[in-house]
Amino acid sequence: PLEDAIRIRYTREPLPGLWILLRDGSRFPLAVHGEALSLHSLRFGPVDVVPGSVAAWTRHGAVAAVTKSEDEEATPATSHAQLLGGCFLAGGFGGERFTVETVAGATSVRVEQIASIERSDDGEGSSPTFVFKLKTGDSIQGRIQEPVLHWLTPRGNCRVPTLHLWGYRWVPAAKPEPIAPDGPVPPPGNGPAAPPGEDPTAGKDAPTKDATKRAAPKKGSK
Repeated sequence: PLEDAIRIRYTREPLPGLWILLRDGSRFPLAVHGEALSLHSLRFGPVDVVPGSVAAWTRHGAVAAVTKSEDEEATPATSHAQLLGGCFLAGGFGGERFTVETVAGATSVRVEQIASIERSDDGEGSSPTFVFKLKTGDSIQGRIQEPVLHWLTPRGNCRVPTLHLWGYRWVPAAKPEPIAPDGPVPPPGNGPAAPPGEDPTAGKDAPTKDATKRAAPKKGSK
């Protein structure tokens, strides 16, 4: 949906046509259905635009999860897959595991263990080889037996042919910043909070003036 888009632009590379950039950093070619786009302009009201005449469309004040400079070269700031042709899809794999055919035989790799996937061949052929880097630091190289991969996005599910997969990178979710407490900070222990501006340890284990006078020795005493 256009609510998720921050820009649509015509490009010649890597594939000529309209490309769309979403807020989450996803980027892929766009096929517009219909003979015209109905847009609402602030100055002229409703306007019908032929898709083939669009050079660029940018959402005013849009913020994406990519760098603001050279965003065509940037990658999404969340977990994402890279596909052939320079496409990026933010999200994650929908299945629980992959079946990878290695030189030692078929092995099962759980999706939650994968830190990254890199294509190790030149992209040609019907059986590409991938290098799986696991979160444990181990690596597995082999061919994915599944011909189609299930991919989950915030906008729904899709199917990605394994031949189109170029790489994958897992990005851990950002931890929320701690919220500073309102009001005075309670002192160590179970005592009540000290009023603002006062030392919470004041008055504890300190002798009173009367106790100090009684404890002071008299002059001339032995």
